[in-house]
Amino acid sequence: MLQLSICKCRPAPVQLLSHGLFGCSPYRPGVAIDIKQLDFLSILHSNTAPNLSAWCTSLQEHLGSLGHLFDTEVSLNTCLWYYIF
Repeated sequence: MLQLSICKCRPAPVQLLSHGLFGCSPYRPGVAIDIKQLDFLSILHSNTAPNLSAWCTSLQEHLGSLGHLFDTEVSLNTCLWYYIF
């Protein structure tokens, strides 16, 4: 849990952003979401399709943006399909 000291010179949203978090309200946020998770949701939304391939592609792009690279484009898809079957 993150504790903040709130004042007019350093409001909660600014402090949360400095920790990589996005507050769910502009004043006295009780919940904050990790910016990396918001990036993942943005990628997922751009690949929206009700199937596993879209989820795999979105996850692979998100992990790639964090520096986790895969040998092939289909490596994550292949692993997940193998697990399902």
